[in-house]
Amino acid sequence: MKVITLIIFISLFLLIYFNKKSIFKSKDLTLIKRFRKVSKKRTHINRRLYESYWDSLLINPMNNIKINPWDKEDELLEKVNIHKSRLKKYGESKMNDQVYYKGPKGGIFTLSNKGNKKYV
Repeated sequence: MKVITLIIFISLFLLIYFNKKSIFKSKDLTLIKRFRKVSKKRTHINRRLYESYWDSLLINPMNNIKINPWDKEDELLEKVNIHKSRLKKYGESKMNDQVYYKGPKGGIFTLSNKGNKKYV
């Protein structure tokens, strides 16, 4: 009798153990499927495009950063932060078709047509 109860107990334990493993495998598969769906959504693709655009602006200080009146606040903050970081890293940055330079003492200036410094 003890042997039969032991065999039943072990078989139930194994059944539950393997059943849980299969449940976890199916959850992993659904996670992968959800990830694939999210990565194919338009919002995800747009976010990746924006990130590549911001990265290209950071690399070249002579790429123009255009500030528009209809830009959202978070976009404006991102553009200003890129402008500041380019000034800090390269000493120059182009924004709204005007090149800004960082002076030797830390001031920011533009050059006039005659070549004079005009501090901002």
